[in-house]
Amino acid sequence: QAAAEVAGKGDSTAKEPAPQVVQGEAQSSSRKRPRWVSKDEYSAHHLTPKQLSAEAGEGLHAQGSSRVFSDDCAVQDLPLDERVLGVLAASPQSGGFGWTRPTKIQSLGIPRILEGVNVFLRAQTGSGKTLTYLVPVLQLILSGEAKVSRADGTLALVIAPSRELCQQIHDVLSKLLKPFPWLVAGCITGGEKRKSEKARLRKGISVLVATPGRLLDHLQTTEAFNRTNLRLVILDEVDRLLDMGFEKQILEILDLVASTRDLKVQGARQRQIVLASATRSDQVEAFAEAHAPGLELVEADEQSAGVPEHLVQHWMAVTYKWRLVAFAACIRRCATNREKVIVFASTTAGVEFYHALLRSVLWIDGRKVILSSPCHKLHGNMEQAERKDAFMAFRHCSSGFLVCTDVAARGVDLPAVHWTIQIDPPMDLSDYVHRTGRSARSGAPGRSLMFLAPAEAGFIDALKEAGMHASQLSLEVWLREAGVANEKKCLDTHTALQNAVSADMENLAMAAYRAFLRAYAVRAKELKQIFKLRALHIGHLARSFGLKKTPSELKKIASKAQAQSPRKGTNNPPASNRSSRRPS
Repeated sequence: QAAAEVAGKGDSTAKEPAPQVVQGEAQSSSRKRPRWVSKDEYSAHHLTPKQLSAEAGEGLHAQGSSRVFSDDCAVQDLPLDERVLGVLAASPQSGGFGWTRPTKIQSLGIPRILEGVNVFLRAQTGSGKTLTYLVPVLQLILSGEAKVSRADGTLALVIAPSRELCQQIHDVLSKLLKPFPWLVAGCITGGEKRKSEKARLRKGISVLVATPGRLLDHLQTTEAFNRTNLRLVILDEVDRLLDMGFEKQILEILDLVASTRDLKVQGARQRQIVLASATRSDQVEAFAEAHAPGLELVEADEQSAGVPEHLVQHWMAVTYKWRLVAFAACIRRCATNREKVIVFASTTAGVEFYHALLRSVLWIDGRKVILSSPCHKLHGNMEQAERKDAFMAFRHCSSGFLVCTDVAARGVDLPAVHWTIQIDPPMDLSDYVHRTGRSARSGAPGRSLMFLAPAEAGFIDALKEAGMHASQLSLEVWLREAGVANEKKCLDTHTALQNAVSADMENLAMAAYRAFLRAYAVRAKELKQIFKLRALHIGHLARSFGLKKTPSELKKIASKAQAQSPRKGTNNPPASNRSSRRPS
């Protein structure tokens, strides 16, 4: 429907000049020209991949001055059992976490959770929120009057929105519980047969990590699922859980786990709820007011907008007509520097297209755009085994590319990412925070880059109002470094990319184009005046996907395909549709 509304727009043959590589990108006349970061200025502050990997490898609790860490609290000052302190302080080589001092959110949040109050943990991405709620879980279990066993069932429950985040939480939990073999960590996300999951629940899982859909299924159908001693319910990335449409399922889960109560752990205290996220929304506050009475907000930094402290934020003004060349040039530059990069697209169809493009398209020197770097993809429509393989492969590589939807934007810890690149604009400010937060984690440096058309540059003002600042990078510098030194080369490069798309991946490009149009219309209320569907030049947008056909021709092709197979269209559902983004 979105495509139909603007179907004829952009079919005109009026030519837009290529980017002036020598003098820089033209600016919108309605806006003050932002400051560009020159090549020399960028290089003066830029760390090489080797340097960045080395800093990130020092771990979250490395020494150094940072607003992330507490200045007046040592790990020994936390009200924890000596056995728990031992695990936290032990070196990573010996199976510990290498804590020397807690982060601010840990120093503030751990004591409050141990006091039994309902808590909302809010801190910037990569600041240690996972251990902030997992450490009290272990402490509460160990401090019970009687030693627990698997027969006592599930004592704490962690709910997260994606399989990847659940697996990551489970990995941290397993490491934390390793010195306590009578406690069992479990993860249920729907990636295996129900029979196998039921068998593990029947044996007993002390601390369970799960996605909402499969968890609710087992609560309703698995009689052997023992939750009579459940003490803590934790909702990680709670804002994403709610805006993905999981609220009804979560309320059902809360009702079901409240229906039985024994509470062997810590006597007969009331069951506790902990919420965690880098961002807060009206929806979260309404949920907390209704279902988490007396919720206490614990913030590490009241002035923080949620992005990591060491993150350097950038944006680039590129019209859709030249976006394909600009994107390929940026990727080539990162590949040449052997950097580790996450590329965010707004739809699953977009991920499929850009992934295919990067893996196969040649640059002007006859070699692949990504050179020899590995390139992975990740979105909610992939099979679980394929998703896990891609996630783990990128997590452990030192350089390479991951093209993904927002399924990888929340909570997941991908070490030593040098850049996050947003080829498609985010749905809202919260998505921007979480996308950019995949870099510069754990106190390490990192950078983010967002592509915006000149008409979309109002988003930068929205960032400033939210306390975030992104400086503008010069397109000319990136093109020059990628070998596109003049206007003719820019035109020739786009033609070559367009020919490659027409020859090998036109269907993927058309699906991505249509999905982008649908997703573009789905924006937070406060951003609708910035991202206007009717303001898009649809012809240039088609060109940004390497398509040679006009919008009218593309509309006819789509209509014909839908008429032939109305229930099996080529379009993927937009990842931006809040109610449909359910990585279960």
